[in-house]
Amino acid sequence: MFKSIANYIINGKIREQSAKIKKNFVEWSGGSLRVVIIGRGQDSEKFRKFIKEHGKKTEIVVFNNDKITQNGDCFLSLNKKDLNFFGLPNAEAIEKIKKVECDLLINCDLIDELIMKALTGLINAKCKVGRENLSYNKLFDFSMVASRNDSLEGYLKEAVNYLKMIRIN
Repeated sequence: MFKSIANYIINGKIREQSAKIKKNFVEWSGGSLRVVIIGRGQDSEKFRKFIKEHGKKTEIVVFNNDKITQNGDCFLSLNKKDLNFFGLPNAEAIEKIKKVECDLLINCDLIDELIMKALTGLINAKCKVGRENLSYNKLFDFSMVASRNDSLEGYLKEAVNYLKMIRIN
């Protein structure tokens, strides 16, 4: 029951935000590409390693599944204190999320979490990439088949390989 209500609420907020965003595919090989990676706080080191390898201007947005952890070296770090009764971002967190703007969003949700759906839908990104088998895959401009057993590093590498194939004239 609560999950249905939460989905209804977040879908309304996502529709409202999506109307403001101009969608477009982006080229990985393009010059100044601003990338945002969203995922779990425990994976922030893997995200940093990925950033170092690829040299793109990349910000990290993470969610920590507790009430105390904050990743100070991430662009935006949320935890359970930033959620409301339904498990969705509270008003203050939504305002922070809406201020995040980028060319490319890479969603690293491996377990289909409502908070990741909210982050994906509310962040202003020209192009959004994520896993095909998530319940909210319609939010992605480009989705890939990946299982929960795939490593995060492998998933990010595969996403970049696909993005390198995109050519915009």
